[in-house]
Amino acid sequence: MRLCYLCSMKRKILLIYALLVLIPSRAQMGFLMQSPMPKHEVRGVWVTTLGGLDWPATKATTAAGRKKQQEELCTLLDELKASGINTVFLQTRVRGTVIYPSSMEPWDASLTGVTGKDPGYDPLAFAIDQCHQRQMELHAWVVSIPCFKSAPPRSVGKKSLMQSHPKLLCKYDGTYYMNPGMPETARYLSDLCQEIAKQYDIDGIHLAMSTSWYFREEEPALTIKTFMGCSCTVAYCHNNAVGFQIKKLAVFGNGTTV
Repeated sequence: MRLCYLCSMKRKILLIYALLVLIPSRAQMGFLMQSPMPKHEVRGVWVTTLGGLDWPATKATTAAGRKKQQEELCTLLDELKASGINTVFLQTRVRGTVIYPSSMEPWDASLTGVTGKDPGYDPLAFAIDQCHQRQMELHAWVVSIPCFKSAPPRSVGKKSLMQSHPKLLCKYDGTYYMNPGMPETARYLSDLCQEIAKQYDIDGIHLAMSTSWYFREEEPALTIKTFMGCSCTVAYCHNNAVGFQIKKLAVFGNGTTV
């Protein structure tokens, strides 16, 4: 019985000690009340601009069309806000083309129906402003590896990857892709992301389609092993190439999530 009594006393002492440690003092409570609460959870949605799948439905070829295109986005954002969405992942780089005035790549055809044609306003800047007005975040969704099925028209000029960086492209199954095995691909994508981050008040950048499952093991156009110095399987070298891309992109950062 004495042992049980001692054990009981020890348990009570430990319980009191635990309560003293775990229960914050008045000063601690004051500090906790003044400290900022953890950031809200991300309730996000991906808005696809490829082919105007989610937006835009109207082409900005006239002033009226431009206004309608902007109204479509505002309506979409209002619906998303009402449903509890607080983060929008907007497809910013589509297929070697973009939805903002870039010094590196041409305008995407989803905006006007013609690759390289200026819609007459900056859709990315407009989207950021409208999201922030609704207390929503906007993250730039960058499609990294897939590009285009057919070469862009010559009117696009030097901004086309076919003209500016043809060696970074390889064609497979009717589609052009950026070669994930070349270090220059990571550097190019890094430069593109830096351009976005420096010019816009975005809340994050997200890479999509960075993997190499588009290619077959025997595809000869890829030079993964040559550029990565990898003697393993092509699939393994693909993963190394993707990792290199991410490391390269992580070098820069001005408060932007990559």
